[in-house]
Amino acid sequence: MDDEHLSSYKWEEKVSNNWENDIQEDERGNIINVKLQAMARGQVQRRTVNEAVRRGLIRYLMLAVDCSASAAEKDYRPNRIMAMKVACERFILHFFDQNPISQLSLAQIQDSVARKLTDMSGNPKTHLERLRKIRVTKGLSSLQNTMKLAILALRHVPNYGHRELLIIYSSLSSTDPGSIEDTIQDAVENKIRISIVSLTAEIYVCKRIAHATGGTFSVAMDSQHLAEILRDLTTPSPQLQEEQEERSMQTDFVYMVYMGFPRRVVDSRASYVFDGKASKLACTSYVCPRCFTKTADIPTQCNSCTLQLNSSSHIARSFHHIFPVPQFVEVTDSSGSSATLAITETAMEISNSNNSSSSSIGIGSSAPQASPVVQACTGCSDVLVKDYDVLLKCPRCNNVFCVECDHFIHDSLHNCPGCPA
Repeated sequence: MDDEHLSSYKWEEKVSNNWENDIQEDERGNIINVKLQAMARGQVQRRTVNEAVRRGLIRYLMLAVDCSASAAEKDYRPNRIMAMKVACERFILHFFDQNPISQLSLAQIQDSVARKLTDMSGNPKTHLERLRKIRVTKGLSSLQNTMKLAILALRHVPNYGHRELLIIYSSLSSTDPGSIEDTIQDAVENKIRISIVSLTAEIYVCKRIAHATGGTFSVAMDSQHLAEILRDLTTPSPQLQEEQEERSMQTDFVYMVYMGFPRRVVDSRASYVFDGKASKLACTSYVCPRCFTKTADIPTQCNSCTLQLNSSSHIARSFHHIFPVPQFVEVTDSSGSSATLAITETAMEISNSNNSSSSSIGIGSSAPQASPVVQACTGCSDVLVKDYDVLLKCPRCNNVFCVECDHFIHDSLHNCPGCPA
């Protein structure tokens, strides 16, 4: 047997000193962390912007969490269920931040049965409160029952809405009451996109479900990787080719979505308002413009007339998926914006003054070294050195940004501060 097969596992390989590979020295004697630069470039390359892709803005997503006995395993710290709860909490907050006019429902997989914990709603507080109450892990998991629950909950979604099911799976098997192929076919007929994130390994049936319904299947390596996978799923997925062809054939038909812009009312005395499907006492409410029913928060759906209640800011924030910020390119030469030339000249003067002072003391004359290219970030005005930091440039305005500002512009701001309005 070859040595390569013997060292197929990580713990069987030789111990390697990471500092010998991650830390390097340039020609000027400065220390460079190669690993940090590679991680920064990898985060930038993972973001793909497709300007000519059609995406759905109104999403109806069911989030199913596997709470079977396998969720109590401690390969994730402190265990799988706690890692899933933390990742789901971040996912819910980021989902409504990126999709303000979409709705979400929470489900639980336990004892070979899938139960719906929260109804379809656009209020993240309801989902977070119910998610934090999950503590018990027992029984087996069932993919087929989870898919059946999603089909029953999403089949009544209007045609303009995009139906999605996201399963965070911690088991290696599935206990199903019947043939799962029939359930997969039902999901395809109801146009439900199913995405599965596994915490253990690559499972064929999970990959089969995701491929058949047009979703994605991923395997998380650790808690950080799980958070990154869920963060990528907050962006609306491109429409399937079959949906685009079907909609292109219906060129004379356009979906008109009725939306109401409620009026915010502050009363001196508390009154009963709808908070999802339940009612509570509150002084501040939003009044439906059609039936004058009071709702605790927006965006939501009116419980009386089923009118979508939104604000103008929520609709405006949803359009950044249709008109995204262009992908920034990494600066490989010394060219930069005009605002950074003064900083570069100042750095050259400081370098020249240091060389002259060292030669006058008598240290010894040597050939002048090339000064590093120093530029300023257009966003945060932080000084960036080309050989040590990753510099990114906007293709429209040619302004230079750091990696942190690039993440903030593409993930939160959705607008380049250097481009003209």
